[in-house]
Amino acid sequence: KTYGQALMQDLPMVAGGSGRNFRNQAYLTPAVTPSTAAHRPFSVAGSRNRNTNYLIDSNDYNEIEGGMLMGRGVSEQLIASESIEGMQVLTHNFKAEYGRQNGAIISMVTKRGGNEWHGSFYEYFRHDKMAARNAFDNQKPPLRFNFFGGSAGGAIKKDKAFVFGNWEGFNRVVSSATTIQTLLPAQRAQAVAAVKPLVDRFPEPNVAGTNLNRANAPQGGFMQTFLVRFDMNVSNAQKLFSRSTYLNSNNQNTSGAAQQNANVQTQPQGHSLHHIWTPKSNVVNEARFNYTRYKLLDTFQENVLLMPQVGFVQVNGLTSLGFSSFLGRVTYQNNYQYTNDLSIVLGKHTLKTGIAARRMQLNNGVINAQFNGSLRFNNVADFLAGRAASYSRNLGQPYVGLRATELNTFFQDDWQVTRRLQLNVGVRYEYNQVPKEVNGLIAERYRINRDGNNIAPRFGFAWRADRDGKSVVRGGYGIYYNVLELSFAGLARFNPPLIVSQANAAPRFPNLLEGVATNLPSGLVYPSGDLRNPYAQHLTLTYERELFSPQTTFSVGYIGTLSRKLPYTIRPNGGDGLAQAARPDPSVGVVNILATGQNSHYQGLQSSFTWQRRGMMIRTSYTYSKFIDTVSDIPTTNQNLDRGILALDDRNWKLNRGPADFDVRHLFNAAWSYEFYRGWSDRKSTRLNSSH
Repeated sequence: KTYGQALMQDLPMVAGGSGRNFRNQAYLTPAVTPSTAAHRPFSVAGSRNRNTNYLIDSNDYNEIEGGMLMGRGVSEQLIASESIEGMQVLTHNFKAEYGRQNGAIISMVTKRGGNEWHGSFYEYFRHDKMAARNAFDNQKPPLRFNFFGGSAGGAIKKDKAFVFGNWEGFNRVVSSATTIQTLLPAQRAQAVAAVKPLVDRFPEPNVAGTNLNRANAPQGGFMQTFLVRFDMNVSNAQKLFSRSTYLNSNNQNTSGAAQQNANVQTQPQGHSLHHIWTPKSNVVNEARFNYTRYKLLDTFQENVLLMPQVGFVQVNGLTSLGFSSFLGRVTYQNNYQYTNDLSIVLGKHTLKTGIAARRMQLNNGVINAQFNGSLRFNNVADFLAGRAASYSRNLGQPYVGLRATELNTFFQDDWQVTRRLQLNVGVRYEYNQVPKEVNGLIAERYRINRDGNNIAPRFGFAWRADRDGKSVVRGGYGIYYNVLELSFAGLARFNPPLIVSQANAAPRFPNLLEGVATNLPSGLVYPSGDLRNPYAQHLTLTYERELFSPQTTFSVGYIGTLSRKLPYTIRPNGGDGLAQAARPDPSVGVVNILATGQNSHYQGLQSSFTWQRRGMMIRTSYTYSKFIDTVSDIPTTNQNLDRGILALDDRNWKLNRGPADFDVRHLFNAAWSYEFYRGWSDRKSTRLNSSH
């Protein structure tokens, strides 16, 4: 689906508490399922929510560590919405020129200046005075949104050189209503002296007759973003343009029952230079140089320790204490790219070939609950009695520097076989280098194997089913590879001697490591010998029909995704909290084997309807689908993993087979806008989104 400037500007773009961004338009596309995971807003047509490829002006704009949004910040936008000329969402069976991820392609094009100067100033605001109180809130939380900025573009030299720029600020003062499971007064009186420092961190219940505390957690912040683009017509055959974008965000994050605060600073930026050369009327060559940098820092505003050697406490039946495991990050990412595409028109054939080279640098580390000490209790009674189920802690230096190179090439042919039949045939090859640790901190035996056979054929067709061209049948098949996330491939950073993990299945206060062998290896990470790049097979067959006019269309069709070699982890020596004597190998603790061998299946029926007439526009889509898998995400650490990504039985993963985390059986979207009068600036628009 393509979203032009009118749809990008006229449709509402406020998504919950994240301000204005592009995702609301993307949600209007069939098979795009909203994801509740942080910084991963989409799961598209049976792909994981880490597998979306974001492009700005045909250049990668991706966070290279874990497949998340690089924009992030308060609004999680990639670039300011007022800087976007148009956006295209490719969900399935895209051509061989697209690759690297096997999910959707979200491609944005930035605005450029013209011969006439134009500018704008704008502000969007929300206020708690115009918001209703949640029925479960004791009081209405504060809400202050101010989204303001301006843009301008025009000619530096008429018909020759142009410039466009935009600056935007977003100030947010807001509290998020949170419900905390806490201790009753009678339970507090039962606590032994050893756990009193932890008991005191839980707030008193304030919901009558329950153990719940309803509070407003501060989540405010300020973000500003800047974009500038220069275009130049060097000659009739050559054009140049460059674009730079920069975002700086500071956001407050409140975590846990203790309401601890951290300041999250995010600074992504991107710079690109394009050269477009048309030596002949049927030949076009486009060369692109692109550099992106992503900086992410967490600063804690309180002491991270709840008590000596303890930074995180989990009690079944209570809300966790301490900072979330994703906080405590120091991340610097650099991504250098060069791409070149050559297109040639020869009669009925439009040939296109290209290459892409990326050099990625990740300097990263996390000091979180794993390094501050993590304590787990089976239930509230054990917690009050000081009987912990397990204690674990990492010791060492977690900061590493990973380097990787990616080389891609493709060839495709759009062939107009007859007036009514068009074929697209292509093939793509992707080489993804095994990540290396630049300082030699990860031993050679912990590196994953190279996978060099990633050949991806693509095929598609479009057939006019009637002579007037009002009915079209489209279909296709292709293989699409996905890179292994560096956060997955780099898990060996937790192995000795860089990191030593300690674990105690029966800790005692006050010395939680009493009785544990010194430097007990635990949380070991070993890559499987047959690791491969995951891939997916895409299948589509769609019928499209023009109804009353070229602006009124309807489509319905089948969409399928068969994913193979999906990454996961197994634990042959038992999980967290297991007594050492009960492990198959009691000389070590938890052992994680990184593997790529899980499958998923997505089958769906999708339909869409578009109607435009006299200033009115209506777009709807409906998707009926079923998404089955065994595991829906990858591990990003070596201990205290989410149970949802672990097997019920490592010897029989079929027990985990069922609806995926992103299985939404019915997905319906509708949007409409109406232009009252072309001479007026006021427009009315609204949008409805529902799924179940």
